[in-house]
Amino acid sequence: MYRLCPHWTREVTRHKYRTTFHDGQAHYQTPQDMVAMQEIIWRVKPDLIIETGIAHGGSLIYYASLLEMIGGDGYVLGIDVDILEHNRVEMKSTRCSSAIKMIQDHR
Repeated sequence: MYRLCPHWTREVTRHKYRTTFHDGQAHYQTPQDMVAMQEIIWRVKPDLIIETGIAHGGSLIYYASLLEMIGGDGYVLGIDVDILEHNRVEMKSTRCSSAIKMIQDHR
């Protein structure tokens, strides 16, 4: 099985399989990782999810929508060295934006 991993990784990269979208924002997770995170969030019901490295913000939106679905007052905290303004605007314009907080720290 492990011999297939380098081939699978190469093909995933070549076909941009890891670039998926949530509410119009790109994020870089395989669908399998997204399902695994959904299962973890459903079972644990966290109050806080911390994402280091925001990129386009799709993961923040995805996690915030999952938190909204399970109820409660949880939120997603995204931390990055450079949050592009247009990505910040897009994340804040989604229906679950109240569950998204961001910190930019470029020390």
